[in-house]
Amino acid sequence: VKYPGVVRCLEFSPDGKRFLTAGDNGAAQVWNAADGLEASAKVIHEGPVNVAGFSPDGQFLITGSEGGLVQVWDARSGAPAGGALKLGSPVAAAAINANGTRILTVSRDKVQESVRIPGATQLWDAKSRKPVGPEWMVLSNGVFPAAFRPDGQRFLVLQDATTVAVCDTVTGRHLDARASLKAA
Repeated sequence: VKYPGVVRCLEFSPDGKRFLTAGDNGAAQVWNAADGLEASAKVIHEGPVNVAGFSPDGQFLITGSEGGLVQVWDARSGAPAGGALKLGSPVAAAAINANGTRILTVSRDKVQESVRIPGATQLWDAKSRKPVGPEWMVLSNGVFPAAFRPDGQRFLVLQDATTVAVCDTVTGRHLDARASLKAA
């Protein structure tokens, strides 16, 4: 498969039958893994796509752009699945939990008019697109993944390069690590 531009993201669908590419040309595309032919309509952002991935069931795509937009799409038709989330800075990571009720986003630092705006991690209600729980400031200028537990009930937040918090997907709140390990 020849992608028209610089590729920033690659990912197989959960069943391995399709794969996703996204990159600098502002597009994300799903392809058939068996023959390399297009498997869905191209989804388009204004500006480069920094992150793209499948939902755990493979029915949806999530993309995040350099311009700070996060969008969920139907993986077959390429149609938007709800409104876009508008973050204050470029998207560094984005994920959907297993039952499709929550979206996790991480934004990168940006400089606006000589002022540094720190990146942040936020959990969102997928239906209303409203924040759930507190926003977590990203305290280090690095790459921060968005990670849900496979059952979608917990997520991980990197507070800095060496500190991980386990959080509840219902409330968006940090859990005591000992309690969350026992609950798992």
